[in-house]
Amino acid sequence: MRPRNSVRSVRHNNANRVPKSVLVGVALLLNGAALTAQPATTRDSAGIKIISARARSSAPVVFKLADKPTLSVGGLENDPNVEFNHRQGYLRAARLSNGGLAAIDEVRLHYFDASSKRLGVFGHKGAGPNEFQYVMSICATRGDSIVVGDSRNARVTVLDGKGKFAGSFPEESWGSPVLNSCFSDGTFILQKSLAVSYTDPRKYRVTRMRLNGTVSNEIGEFTTAPFDMVTQRETGFIAAGERLYFAEAVESEIRVYDMLGKLREILRTNDPLLPITTADAESKMAATIPNNVSATERSERMARMRGQAFPKSWPAYSRVHVTPSGQIWIEDYRTKYPAPDGWTAYESNGTLIGRLVFSAGTATKRPPEVISFGNGDVLVRTHDDDGASHLEVYALVRTSK
Repeated sequence: MRPRNSVRSVRHNNANRVPKSVLVGVALLLNGAALTAQPATTRDSAGIKIISARARSSAPVVFKLADKPTLSVGGLENDPNVEFNHRQGYLRAARLSNGGLAAIDEVRLHYFDASSKRLGVFGHKGAGPNEFQYVMSICATRGDSIVVGDSRNARVTVLDGKGKFAGSFPEESWGSPVLNSCFSDGTFILQKSLAVSYTDPRKYRVTRMRLNGTVSNEIGEFTTAPFDMVTQRETGFIAAGERLYFAEAVESEIRVYDMLGKLREILRTNDPLLPITTADAESKMAATIPNNVSATERSERMARMRGQAFPKSWPAYSRVHVTPSGQIWIEDYRTKYPAPDGWTAYESNGTLIGRLVFSAGTATKRPPEVISFGNGDVLVRTHDDDGASHLEVYALVRTSK
């Protein structure tokens, strides 16, 4: 980030921060006509709804971002004491019912209204009430109650929609919040890893908690493939509405559970898994080793990684977000960087809607990072020419039906 000039510039209302060149929003046509929503087929299997949806790879780009954000906060500030820490990796926010945001910033929470006005900054570094060491997750539930996970204090803190401290409790054996932990009824999930070794299959216990720190119920235990250095595949638990979405990306499917842990639906898309070649694996392994290590250490690290198993196929997808109305947004898994960042939207019944694609970043310009999708808009983290971070909400504009 460039040094500030003596005259500081306040940038949080810059309406043109994401240039059109960053977005790939050209509508594609199928057989000379604009794509219409493509319904899925549904069948019942022992009480579980199996939804077979059209492939993400078949979806044209039908969305782009509006030219100006409806909400824009962050950037360089006249008062450095309220400025975001632009170098930290967990600058995220939860949407509030009044259209504003509650944003986590390492050891603080910033509250903004729908007009981008900062309403207050709460919290500071420490281990006492309303103090944090490193906040990594945030979500909003009923009544705009905010749930934040403080990894270094190993505790969960609850605040109301105006930043008033409502209580906290230690994570203990229940685990920690995930990036999308909140159901809509005033409960949320904690995820606990049960794996003994990173080479073992990954096993998680997911527990549903109340805001007062008591257990509502155990949703269940979930097992998936071990972590590997080639794909670094993420396992996602997404709480949304009254459903828990289990997105492990081993296959082209997402499993949907109710809040008591009963499997209700499986959404499958007709996307083939792409094989990993030996050359692919070697390249990915080598990319994990810093450039400043010695040749001997590099050889030793490569030998260790070659001795570990890796999957035959790339992950089926990357991250998943679910909107308040139940739309499911699925991110493409990228085997190489830089590369465009593609997201495909489905209705809750599996109807394929279309895609939104951000162009790849450059050596001097970082692409937007999706934080969450709303009903008809998207919250992204962007960076300006100073390297300063912004949180911005853009309406999604349909370029075709």
